[in-house]
Amino acid sequence: MVSNNKEQGKKKIPEAQTFPVPYTLDKKKENIGINTNNLSTPSKPSKPSKPSKPSKEELINQAFKFHSQGNFSEAVKLYQYLINQGINDQRVFSNYGIILKNLGKLKEAELSFRHAIKINPDFAEAHYNLGNILRNSGKLKEAAKSILTAIKIKPSSNSYFAYASCLYELKELNSCIESLYKSKELVKQKSDSQIIKASIIVAESAKSLSFNSTNKIKEKKLFDKRFDRLIINRTVEDELVSYLYTMKTKGLDDSGDSRYGPGLCTDFKLFEDTSPVISKLSNDLEEICKKALGVNNIFSCDSFFNLFVSGSGQPPHWHLSQADENFNLASKKYSLVYYLDIGDQDCEEPGILKLHDPDEEILPKKGMIIIIGAQRYHSVSYHGNKKRLMVGVNFYGL
Repeated sequence: MVSNNKEQGKKKIPEAQTFPVPYTLDKKKENIGINTNNLSTPSKPSKPSKPSKPSKEELINQAFKFHSQGNFSEAVKLYQYLINQGINDQRVFSNYGIILKNLGKLKEAELSFRHAIKINPDFAEAHYNLGNILRNSGKLKEAAKSILTAIKIKPSSNSYFAYASCLYELKELNSCIESLYKSKELVKQKSDSQIIKASIIVAESAKSLSFNSTNKIKEKKLFDKRFDRLIINRTVEDELVSYLYTMKTKGLDDSGDSRYGPGLCTDFKLFEDTSPVISKLSNDLEEICKKALGVNNIFSCDSFFNLFVSGSGQPPHWHLSQADENFNLASKKYSLVYYLDIGDQDCEEPGILKLHDPDEEILPKKGMIIIIGAQRYHSVSYHGNKKRLMVGVNFYGL
């Protein structure tokens, strides 16, 4: 998800970095001070002595641990401390650059990635991340070079996708499409493959239109995705609800995003389940969305369910990812919610879906399907005495 202090930390086609960044960073300036005594080795009980300072490798590993756990304030302090101590480790500079990038400090991030490359010219991740920085700064040709270097060192789906995005902006559509297909060959996650498939359609459509310069891209717009929404209904099968209760779940507080409370949720791969009841749900929703939006193709990139109990909810958020910055995907992305059990609505907070900018409140009904543009902020808070069950889907409609 694109970094924003209102949104949940969800991402598709993540950057090829040493450690993933699962949460949004606080843009508040951090105190650089660090207490290395917290990492010291305990002294022997029989012979009191001064705590020994941690080794360079211990500090580096601790920084990586903080980073991978999403504790960015502590990771930043350790990265800065290590750099100030003159430690030249390409991993430190590359990971520090990732945090700087997410803080919006693109120039500082660029310098950090360049330093990582200076230390190790064969460090593919640093070339890839530098290419993304240059692309975001509008330096597309210099970016066609950094990402291509990353591909030559270590080919990956992410690097081919980023390279294709640069080629798309440069209107080199044949090479762009070729690179997208190479990205598709190397992709590992099904959700990522859906993003690539959607991008291929966008690129191929642009190619077909380029043969006649008088043509203009015609998008089928049923409603303004920034403001409007669709409400549809689908009968809820009892066997669907029963089956969902048998699936593996985790706590909302352990979801890795902004969902909170004592409720439960699945990962974002619900539709990868091959059971007949889930396959039917997936196919039905796909056909419903095609008809409602007037599109020919639906690519679901996230699918999940939430089980809310009293005290569960989610603050204002949207469902755009970093990948949606490419190929104009943000304009093609939608979010869907399908209510299977509305729970207790005779309470102060009955789980109203609150849409923002402009504001609208929708009280769910059983079987209700709501479709909004993925860039529209929305939130929910539930304090009922019964369980409340819904399925969520993020998808591209082309």
